[in-house]
Amino acid sequence: MTSSPTNPSAMKVLSILVALLCGAVAALVAYILARHTSPDLGRALAWGAGSFLAVTCLVFKIEDKFGL
Repeated sequence: MTSSPTNPSAMKVLSILVALLCGAVAALVAYILARHTSPDLGRALAWGAGSFLAVTCLVFKIEDKFGL
């Protein structure tokens, strides 16, 4: 079974999409947990935004170490 060569630009786009989707899932989970524990909307949005940034940066660093 032979595999076709991968397009480097397509791999880069897919790795960016994976990082953004991981960040979005983390932000949603953090927002839901923050809204469940506190009625303050601003605090929940801050937790969601912070989680999005942290997880997205973490996934970018991991992808960079793997050479994606």
